[in-house]
Amino acid sequence: MKTVSERSDRIMEVRQLLLHHRQAFTEMPLAQQLVEDYLEKTQRLEQQINKLVQPFSHTYVYRIQMRKDYMNHLRQLVGLGQLLASRNADLQQQTIFKSFHHRLMETSAYRALAIGSKTHQLLSPLSAQLEQLGSGQADLDRLAQLMQAYQESISKAENQAANRRAINSEIKALIVSCNALLRDELDKLIHHQRELQPLLYQAYQHIRKPKRRSRNVIKAKPQQNEPVRQEHLQPAKQTSSSAANADISRPQERSSAKPCPITITANRRQSTEQLADSLEHKLFSDWIKQAEAHLPQTSHKLKQTLHPSEWEVLLRRLWLS
Repeated sequence: MKTVSERSDRIMEVRQLLLHHRQAFTEMPLAQQLVEDYLEKTQRLEQQINKLVQPFSHTYVYRIQMRKDYMNHLRQLVGLGQLLASRNADLQQQTIFKSFHHRLMETSAYRALAIGSKTHQLLSPLSAQLEQLGSGQADLDRLAQLMQAYQESISKAENQAANRRAINSEIKALIVSCNALLRDELDKLIHHQRELQPLLYQAYQHIRKPKRRSRNVIKAKPQQNEPVRQEHLQPAKQTSSSAANADISRPQERSSAKPCPITITANRRQSTEQLADSLEHKLFSDWIKQAEAHLPQTSHKLKQTLHPSEWEVLLRRLWLS
């Protein structure tokens, strides 16, 4: 799926082109109005896209940090609440704070805020006892401040998420509207101006209809030493093997120095080429004998008007085809 920037790239390229050639439509009021409508929509599209440049993750980072600070402080006060409830033999508060202790392990944001509010309510009358444990009213005030900051971070994140959804919806609508304006109106207008504004027309067509890359595969050229017809290689291999057997049967008259492998390879390649040429010539001669017997009368008249070498060239082309 294409991103917003990928879907709007060509729209913005057309915008830059029309801004550069804005003066070309000054004497055509209707065409100028069409261009201005497109520029106005694309300007709004550019503004909305720029609003999404800043990532949304920083909002969640702040919210996560507020939750972390709030939950750490709340756990400490819930633990002190359990201690005081046990000390005071208050079974009801013991049950409540024990439940809070287990729920704080995994809880939603709104439940965590509710637990903090209830904890502040239960511990406020016990602020004097909290001071004897090294805590006090300052920790309760700190809890209220962290709870408010955490709630504001949640509201801010939700508002920004809703705002970004609205911006994305507007961007999609603007992209659809700009593409419809290009397809239904601007394409026709620029095509009509192809003779009056050739540079504008060519640049516009380059943006709207870019050339695709060719997928044709470049065929490798045959090597010079490779025989023309591949089906003749098998007889050549057989002849070369027989020639090798003949060389073995000859008396060995070799010097102590080893022959150069490059010279042997070149000689074998030359003999293979000569052998392939002779086989090709033989096959061509056999084909001529069969083909001339079935040639029409007009071909025989043509043969009389041509030189023998020219006639042979003509038959060879026919044979190779």
